[in-house]
Amino acid sequence: MLLVHCGELGAARLEMRTYLQQVAGAGAGTGTGGAGAAAGEHQSSGPDPFDLVLCRRVLTALEGLGPGVQEPPEPLSVGAVLRMAPPWEGLAREERHLPLTW
Repeated sequence: MLLVHCGELGAARLEMRTYLQQVAGAGAGTGTGGAGAAAGEHQSSGPDPFDLVLCRRVLTALEGLGPGVQEPPEPLSVGAVLRMAPPWEGLAREERHLPLTW
């Protein structure tokens, strides 16, 4: 939703599509029960159903934008971000060091 708010509609569409694919693939392995449940421990029963509904509705709206919206080559991940150029690269400024938070 932050990507939608920032106007990065293609990135938002790719992230939501990837999320829903991962949730669908992990559906068989989630559930409650087992020894931990017997001991009173809470075990996740999967993604929040309200999150899924919101994600599907927003994705439907984003899919309606058509192919004119550019998507990044891959979903966000630590590896993808580390391969990106720093935001100041290519600017006519002196070389800068990468901050720890980038």
